[in-house]
Amino acid sequence: MIADSTSAIVAAARQTGVNRVVVLSSFVVERGRLDTVSRVLSGLGMGSMIKDKSAGEEELRRSDLDWTIVYASVLDDGPAKGSVTELPETARRGMSQKISRADVAAWMVQAAAGDQHSRRSLGITG
Repeated sequence: MIADSTSAIVAAARQTGVNRVVVLSSFVVERGRLDTVSRVLSGLGMGSMIKDKSAGEEELRRSDLDWTIVYASVLDDGPAKGSVTELPETARRGMSQKISRADVAAWMVQAAAGDQHSRRSLGITG
């Protein structure tokens, strides 16, 4: 379970002195930002996963760690394009938005090395 593993990550970070944590989530967890069709379809097919991920994210937010939660669009296996768009908090999300795994990985490495997104969650797409 994500909630249990997040508790373990927070505890391990405290024990080892790690302060910065960047976590990849799913855009479907941001229920209020989904378009109607995506909200209904993801709720039907992924309800228990969404609940578990949300609980894990809340655990991280309550911690004293320097965290960033990344809500990536639908992941694809395409090559890195070197272009990631950070979405405004008010942006609606849908299943048609995509981003390559390579671009997500590169963005997360940059986020882990800096503090620009400290104690924030944000959506990204390609």
